[in-house]
Amino acid sequence: MTDVYDLAEITKMLQEITHILLTERGSAPILVYTVAEVAELLKCKESTVRNLIFRSKELRACLIGRELRIRAEDVQTFLAKRVSCSIFDRKVLP
Repeated sequence: MTDVYDLAEITKMLQEITHILLTERGSAPILVYTVAEVAELLKCKESTVRNLIFRSKELRACLIGRELRIRAEDVQTFLAKRVSCSIFDRKVLP
C-alpha cells in the first residue's frame, strides 16, 4: 500500500530531514542534494531519481563536475506537483 501525504506533511518532512542533515554536517546550509540523498528522501531507488531527471524531466538537476546535484527547492516543487495531481485525481476502486 502506498502512503499518501499532503503538501504540509511533505514540507514538514523535508524540513526535518534538512535539520538532521545540517546537524550531521555542520552549520553550513544544505541547498543541494545528491541523487542518493534525494532517493533516500523519496524512499525510492537512485535509478528512479535519474529517470525523473533524464527521461520524464519531472525533476530538475544540474551537473557539477561529473556529479548530479538537485536543489532543495526543486525537490519541493517536484513533490508539490506530485501531490496536486496525486491519486485523488483518479477514481478509487472499492
